[in-house]
Amino acid sequence: MKTIYYHLLIDASKSMSRYWEALVKQLNAHYKTTRKVEALYTIELKTGIGVFNLDNIFLDMIVQSPAILKTIKPDSRTALYDAIITNIDFVENELLKAQSAIDTTIVFVVLTDGHENASKLYDAQDVRETIMKLQQEGNWEFIFLGADLDVNEINKILKIPQFNYHNFERSELKSAFEELNDIILKTLKKSTQAQ
Repeated sequence: MKTIYYHLLIDASKSMSRYWEALVKQLNAHYKTTRKVEALYTIELKTGIGVFNLDNIFLDMIVQSPAILKTIKPDSRTALYDAIITNIDFVENELLKAQSAIDTTIVFVVLTDGHENASKLYDAQDVRETIMKLQQEGNWEFIFLGADLDVNEINKILKIPQFNYHNFERSELKSAFEELNDIILKTLKKSTQAQ
């Protein structure tokens, strides 16, 4: 059976604090919708959630339900590059443990409202090289959701070809998660047709 590993990496820096309650509400609805969609296909959907800021980029890395996010109080600065590479490493290790890397499609989504301003381990070049290498493998799909960000500006920094950037207003979180629902639906359809 085909497997899709869906990893959502969420910015929990201080600038997200005003929107955190709404984000958690939308995320829970998204999670339920994703599970309903999975039932329509002969597919195994694995879900991972990463939450990041400067203080702790490993918060609640894998959870069965995003409800745990209610307990998080967004704070600190945006360690975006560290979080991206750390979470990619985490997903790769999970796939190795499950020995399912070959027949798995990985959908890796980053949701942030801030530019990088706090990473200590990695820089833009590290992120670019890592993502481009994984894109060449053919089974990784990256989506970047920027809340109130100019995604073209981010693309100028990261310079990653075929990287899916999407812009939305923080006040329109519902629309952003509806778009995520569509992305997951299309990925499931595409994966089942490739079987």
